[in-house]
Amino acid sequence: MTVVERKIKKKLLRFPIKSESVKEIFYFQHGSTVKRPYFLTAARAGLPSIHDDNSHFVEKQICIQEYLVKDTENTFYVRTAGDSMEPLIYDDDLLVVDATRKKDKGYLLNKVVVVFINGEHLVKRYVVENNKPILRSENPNYPDIKIKYSDFFEIQGQVLHAIKEVR
Repeated sequence: MTVVERKIKKKLLRFPIKSESVKEIFYFQHGSTVKRPYFLTAARAGLPSIHDDNSHFVEKQICIQEYLVKDTENTFYVRTAGDSMEPLIYDDDLLVVDATRKKDKGYLLNKVVVVFINGEHLVKRYVVENNKPILRSENPNYPDIKIKYSDFFEIQGQVLHAIKEVR
């Protein structure tokens, strides 16, 4: 069990999950890599070029987990719930979270983070205004959460990627 797993499980045992923005937390599983084809030519989202030929078409193998996870010991996944982070993150997206910089709040300014506050996990943007930390939703229909001195507050990690189903 990694340091992150122990810390998160400790928090989960102490505070049961009752969150509106986090459904599940998953841990990185070592040795679960599968390499898949990766094509080096870009797939255009617009009109095809009449000058394209496939003479430069090259294929190699990549593992998506190796692409998304840089530090296996300090990475975990979170399944999201709700619409407070739309249009950036949607309900049921799978987030890749890096816990290595969680203590460096200066680096995390304006980044999307997973936090643990007063017994609840949240996914929010971490900002500071007038020297006061705030958790901000991307969706303007949700108010800011101003972190008070009396709050039990801990940044769990920075969200690096959102894996989503194309709808």
